[in-house]
Amino acid sequence: MYLTTGEVFNDAYRYADWILTVPLLLTETVAVLALSKEVAKPLLIKLVVASVLMIATGYPGEVSDSVTARVIWGTISTIPFAYILYLLWIELGKSLERQLLRNTFGRC
Repeated sequence: MYLTTGEVFNDAYRYADWILTVPLLLTETVAVLALSKEVAKPLLIKLVVASVLMIATGYPGEVSDSVTARVIWGTISTIPFAYILYLLWIELGKSLERQLLRNTFGRC
């Protein structure tokens, strides 16, 4: 059973967790793509930097009382998020193609 204490939850705890776990999850995602080191390292750097930027720019909007500030910081933090989605979409697609080719021609 959940009982409210009347205390305000400190959003910094959630963001401190995300600043650690999101880059780690993206690192794990890159690890399962079976990419060469030459491709994986730059991709990993791009994803980790974008995730830190996304979280760091989302926090000011989260703690702001102004609707305008929330919209501005939300929009700013959406840019790295969209970049992360774009990178993953491209790299996942390439990885799937490589795996299909390997499975198709590997059996011959």
